[in-house]
Amino acid sequence: MAIKTRLTRRNVLKATTLLMPAAFAISGCATMQREPKPTVRSDDPVARAVLYYPNSNNVPTNHPLAATHQPSQTCATCVHVRGKAGDYLRKCPTFPGRLINAEGWCSLWAKS
Repeated sequence: MAIKTRLTRRNVLKATTLLMPAAFAISGCATMQREPKPTVRSDDPVARAVLYYPNSNNVPTNHPLAATHQPSQTCATCVHVRGKAGDYLRKCPTFPGRLINAEGWCSLWAKS
């Protein structure tokens, strides 16, 4: 005697509801922790292209890309930088997947 079950939306939702916690437990997603994002270094090719310096006090004044640099210009005051005020490391769309120093500077700096 075979039991026939119909494939209905209700049965699919029941199965999904019952199997999702098991799938997360098996895959380890339930306890997975995020790894910290790497920071941008001065020797990075993109950093060199935009003249990024982790400390704005180290920006060379004789470089053509740094001709307009002022000491008050830091990544913390740049319109491009994302993150909470006071955070030492923040996100910048120029360096996706990496963090920049809030005290840094690059030639793409724009007043926020």
